[in-house]
Amino acid sequence: MAEYNKLSQVTFNPMIKAWRFRVQLDRIYPYAITNHGTYYKYILADEDGYKMEMTTGGDYPNFRGLEKEEGRWVEIFVVEVERTYPGFQPTSSPFKTKCYALYASPHH
Repeated sequence: MAEYNKLSQVTFNPMIKAWRFRVQLDRIYPYAITNHGTYYKYILADEDGYKMEMTTGGDYPNFRGLEKEEGRWVEIFVVEVERTYPGFQPTSSPFKTKCYALYASPHH
């Protein structure tokens, strides 16, 4: 079985680019539309119930169609970790992720 990081373990360290999570897509909603496609925000939940926000662009082929998959369990990896902006925050995490690779798990 693969080793996964917990969302609660995330820290801000620009040198770390190899986080790997197994999470549920708790909520998905569009937040911007550009010439490159629609950009979505994802609220991720791990098995412990910890939640974190993730963003990605509509131009990544492995994310197309995923906006209709709330509740699905996925593996995400190769992410950037950023601090959340002040103001409205959809989760209690002080961090958010930007994901570049995803694998949709066939189970759960």
